[in-house]
Amino acid sequence: MALLEDFPFQKSPLEFSPSDGNKDDYANELLPEALYTSIEDWNNILEWIKSNSPQSKVCDLGAGEARGTLLASTHFKELSVTSIEANSERFLHTVKYLKEKNLYQNNIKSGNFLNTDLSDFDCFFLYLPVGESLYQLFETFSKREKEFLLIAIESHGDLLPFVEDYFDVAPISKIALSDSRHNEFAHIYRVNEFIENKLQKILNKRQSDIEILVEEFHPTQNTYQFKRSLRDVQYGPKKGHITVANPPRLINLDNIISIQ
Repeated sequence: MALLEDFPFQKSPLEFSPSDGNKDDYANELLPEALYTSIEDWNNILEWIKSNSPQSKVCDLGAGEARGTLLASTHFKELSVTSIEANSERFLHTVKYLKEKNLYQNNIKSGNFLNTDLSDFDCFFLYLPVGESLYQLFETFSKREKEFLLIAIESHGDLLPFVEDYFDVAPISKIALSDSRHNEFAHIYRVNEFIENKLQKILNKRQSDIEILVEEFHPTQNTYQFKRSLRDVQYGPKKGHITVANPPRLINLDNIISIQ
């Protein structure tokens, strides 16, 4: 018996009208099977989470129909899956379906995930193109203090290499996909390589040619960015800070955007 036989899965693309009024022609050209992860693949992903990390709070970023939350709510009720999608039209029928079955738990959200507090989640599902939004998302991730899982499905051929290069990670597991994709597996990563860990490795190797990009707030200039060399850098004297030389400056680790 197929999963969710009575659910009205979308048969054609939905018109996407973002807040700036520009039509998303690319999204409109895609059929649902290309735009969304299949329910069969979601089933296998949730089976993996159930077996390996059942306490995880999962967040599906750019969730479309919110199929992860849909399946978790109906077949994996012991798991926590929240979906975030900018275009609410894509998931209204999912919310309606779950409400009719008294299964809706307010875990499908409308909005930009870059403007959403993600601190409660420790497992993220990605089926996204590499671009400015992903860069900003990963900058936020790199400042997290606790490890987390990333479950990624290749969308355009460059997502998996980007994840592995940015966080210096290799997949801890792979899940075979039923749908045709640029890579035939969903890749699962455990990320625990944060700014402070990266700095410590750099210092241990004495790579003095490395620079950090810092963003700080100034009362008269508002937010501004600057680069500083890690030559002669030291931890402290204040916890969570480093001191760089020439000229001396105390930098909060939370203000470091990237290491270049």
